[in-house]
Amino acid sequence: MATTLTSRFQFSENMTSSRLLITLSGIQLVIFLTYGISMMFLRTTQQKNGGPPSIYRSNVQAAYLVPVYTLLLPLITMLFLTKVKQTRRSDIQTMIKIKASGTEGWANYSSQLQQQWGA
Repeated sequence: MATTLTSRFQFSENMTSSRLLITLSGIQLVIFLTYGISMMFLRTTQQKNGGPPSIYRSNVQAAYLVPVYTLLLPLITMLFLTKVKQTRRSDIQTMIKIKASGTEGWANYSSQLQQQWGA
């Protein structure tokens, strides 16, 4: 199967999007699991120990991490996309600096062909 430049670019973009989606999904999973476990723990300890309902309610409010996730979501996305942009720029700069003529250019060209064909 021959790959064109556009299909390689699309594959690269799909990989970037997938990494972002996996990162955000993992963070969301951790946040909601932590919330569920802490709520179960608070209910269990409240039933065993009793205690004032005001303390229980304040602990429930402190354990509710969804607003924290909502606040962190755009920050994490911006950091991730900034890192991707920097990586892409450095890769482009590296490719631009490769010699394309003379003996060194031929060595670069042949090494690229060897990498491409797995020789």
